[in-house]
Amino acid sequence: MRRERKKRAIVKPRPVGEIQKPPTDGEISGHFERDMQALQELLANSTDLRTSIIRTQDGKRVALFFYAGLVNQQILNHNVIAPIQTHKAPLTVEDLLERIIKAPNGGPESSLESLGTSLAKGAVVILFEGLDQALTVTMPQFFDRGIERSQSEDVLIGPHQSFSEDLNKNLALVRRYLKSPRLKIKNMEIGRISKTELAIVYIEGIAQEKLVREVEERLNRIDIDFIIGASYISEFLEDQPLSIMPQLKLTERPDRLIAALCEGRVAIMAGGDPTCLIVPFFMPEAMQAAEDYYEKPLIATFLRWLRLFSAALSVFLPGTWITLVSFHHGIIPPTLFTSIVAGREDVPFPTIIEAFLLLIAFDIVIEASTRLPSAVGQAIGIVGAIILGQSAVQASLISPTMTIVVALAGLAVYTLPSPSSVSAIRVLKYLVLAISSVLGLFGTVWALIFITINAASMRSFGYPVLFPVAPLNVRGWMDIFLKLPNTWLPQRPHFLAAENERRLNQGVTPYPGKGEPRDA
Repeated sequence: MRRERKKRAIVKPRPVGEIQKPPTDGEISGHFERDMQALQELLANSTDLRTSIIRTQDGKRVALFFYAGLVNQQILNHNVIAPIQTHKAPLTVEDLLERIIKAPNGGPESSLESLGTSLAKGAVVILFEGLDQALTVTMPQFFDRGIERSQSEDVLIGPHQSFSEDLNKNLALVRRYLKSPRLKIKNMEIGRISKTELAIVYIEGIAQEKLVREVEERLNRIDIDFIIGASYISEFLEDQPLSIMPQLKLTERPDRLIAALCEGRVAIMAGGDPTCLIVPFFMPEAMQAAEDYYEKPLIATFLRWLRLFSAALSVFLPGTWITLVSFHHGIIPPTLFTSIVAGREDVPFPTIIEAFLLLIAFDIVIEASTRLPSAVGQAIGIVGAIILGQSAVQASLISPTMTIVVALAGLAVYTLPSPSSVSAIRVLKYLVLAISSVLGLFGTVWALIFITINAASMRSFGYPVLFPVAPLNVRGWMDIFLKLPNTWLPQRPHFLAAENERRLNQGVTPYPGKGEPRDA
């Protein structure tokens, strides 16, 4: 009896590949039919889901799951299906990853939810009979546009490359410009449903660690279902999200991103969006264009002051004109005032209503020309503005002088190279116009004071937005309101850079003609 009991207690060992763990909800169990059914239920009602079952040489079943259009099926057949079908030895996870499957990116997974996320990213899920882990192999095939010219920040001089919607391609562009191991990229995901890939980009040793940590903390606090791109999350990162003034720098040009990284800033890039965010942002930098650094210093300085004057003109010209015409006639020369009054003889609207109607009509034309296809948008915008303006003047609905004022204020704002600053100024001019029409010149002055105080109190990731104006920093003026030669700017902004504040070695040999003999 004892011998029989001993014989019954002896259990024949099962091959490693056939060991099955107890079924757990949401986990791969090792039971082929059960795991296939669980995956199919998770991915049900998806007509683009492709499922196929193949066999190895020893008859083991292997199931493949992938979404049509996200996977390169030619590479899948050559690097995955063919090696598995010709394999004879028992399957193990190590052999599959190291010897059989020819793919650079792959790894084991046991969670069904993780497998579903990997499928949505363009991976192939491979389920093996007898194994309690599935494999995900990434071989995506996305159709996106190539590297094109920047639409919102186009320049005449300098590089014309811009980012695209592919995050990996954008990061490769940054690596192409900065060939240094100190360029650090941290990947993360945001969005419970969208699972949007984000990248935090900075240069180690130049960017401050506290700034990098602040960016990570603010991104980790975002808990939302869907994120389409980096510009979509800007309101979650701003210190004052209700303010119309920009607090983050948006760009789609690699050279502007590289320049910001070399100053000690941090960039946030996301898949599906060609625009990246740069923090912190300083409002006076809205006067800087990418081509300023490819122009002569005097020319670039003149253009920056022209943009500053144009911004002020766009915000305050309509309100100041209403103030002078309606309240302070004595400031206007008599000849000019007589001409203004003569032009308004048959106009049925008050000056303030006339100004508001013209500004709204101008913005409607601009918005319509922007949304129309590029082939007809510019032509319709120009023709529409000319026809509307000329017809309204001839019909005595508006005065000629008001047409000139509104057109000049509307066009001046587009000298700024920053799209976010342009949008803010387009709204601010209405605020100044409303206050000036009620309080006159005092209203214009109070509007200027209010805008200045509001901007001075704003922060971008803890840094003052009006730097180097407030707080005053003379060294910062040298690259904001002036464009000095690069040899005169050996240091980075002192509160942005970490321990490495110097960007130019001042021991540079002067060029010939400055005390050095020319080569023979």
